[in-house]
Amino acid sequence: MKFPVLSPYLAIFGQRSLVLSIIFCFSLLISIVLAVEPPQLYEFSFWTKPNVESDPRIIRISTHPCGTVAIAKVTIMPSILDDPALEPERVVEFSPEGKVLRRWSIPVDSTPIGIRDNRLLIEVYQSEPVRFWIGLDGNIANEKKLISTSIPDRGKCETIATEFGNSDYADCWNYRDLESGKSRILAFEGICA
Repeated sequence: MKFPVLSPYLAIFGQRSLVLSIIFCFSLLISIVLAVEPPQLYEFSFWTKPNVESDPRIIRISTHPCGTVAIAKVTIMPSILDDPALEPERVVEFSPEGKVLRRWSIPVDSTPIGIRDNRLLIEVYQSEPVRFWIGLDGNIANEKKLISTSIPDRGKCETIATEFGNSDYADCWNYRDLESGKSRILAFEGICA
């Protein structure tokens, strides 16, 4: 069998070198594939939806002071809008004029403690508080360093009801962006107890 594309290579290096090159490339490809780590699983609580029982992410269903939660292992945060089994809490960023700028999904029993660009720093209350960065796309990253955050000031959101209805738990807060220092208005429901 002749391969015209390989003719110049074969003329210079010979067929044996071609076979060795193919074996080397194949070995390199396998080592790259094996080096890719599986996505990290994070264990969080979320409110339940009707399809919760059949969802493979669910570890167990548990009672909560404000309803029923599913403890689930996730690689990314469930969508606020269309996850069939899990309902996360949400954090909404408003402009000073009241326009919705961004939304993040967060676990039940967690609180935003900082913001940097498009990533939200949350504290999740497990046996001890643990911090995570949450991206707009739901990506999760552990925060192992102790980042200094300031206590937010109570904010003003005239349009908060568009996102949270008449919730007694929802409120607005002014946070300082940890990178730019700019004021950011975040609205979310406080932890239910």
